[in-house]
Amino acid sequence: MKKISILFIALGLAACGDEAGTVTLEGLLQAVQQGFLVPVDPAPTVAVVGRNADEFTTIVSSTVAGDQVSFRIKNLPKAQDLVFRTSGSGLETVISFPVSTSSETVQSLPILIAGSIGAFIALAEDDAGINIDVDTSLGIVAGVVAPTFGNGVVSTGGPVVSVRMVQKNEDIEISYMGPYYFDSGGNLVDSGSCPDTECNYIFFDVPEGAYRFQQLGTGEQVLDEKDVVVLASQMTFGME
Repeated sequence: MKKISILFIALGLAACGDEAGTVTLEGLLQAVQQGFLVPVDPAPTVAVVGRNADEFTTIVSSTVAGDQVSFRIKNLPKAQDLVFRTSGSGLETVISFPVSTSSETVQSLPILIAGSIGAFIALAEDDAGINIDVDTSLGIVAGVVAPTFGNGVVSTGGPVVSVRMVQKNEDIEISYMGPYYFDSGGNLVDSGSCPDTECNYIFFDVPEGAYRFQQLGTGEQVLDEKDVVVLASQMTFGME
């Protein structure tokens, strides 16, 4: 499997100023795997986790498949952190890290090829690799710390050495398998640290709940942190 490579895209959050107090979210659906194009016929489905789909209007405005496809969601509530679920024909169902509708946010929503989760699990359970027994009833958290942008790399405020997940109000690690990292050849390794500046990672057997994802520098200095929501038997994918 090729190494994950993602462009870091800004989602614009524009207040509509209507009486209902809603906003319109405009952004891009981003293909995670290299060489994969986000389909437009049929277009991916974008939903808000825990909300009725009838509350919102989603428009995929692109007419040509590409590694990025633009979309717009109307009638989202203001000043809330929302988790989005992307899915569709030939696509994996994944959820995003929480996205705030209170201000402009640098974020994008992931689109993965169907079968990606099974491929990740197979890599982890391979006798020649990590060789662990993944519990599919628990959650998976994967992502990339510094997605490529053009010919450069997005700055994260310092070199990210490793990542971890902790309780929301304490720097106490939760129970999980990992994190494991993808090397430049797309292999899953138990290296204990990011093999490169892009830092593709994955956690297995994560209990359902709300946690905090941290990027760590040397000496376990916390360089950045984001909230993360984990659901049972599902994958959460972050692009930070």
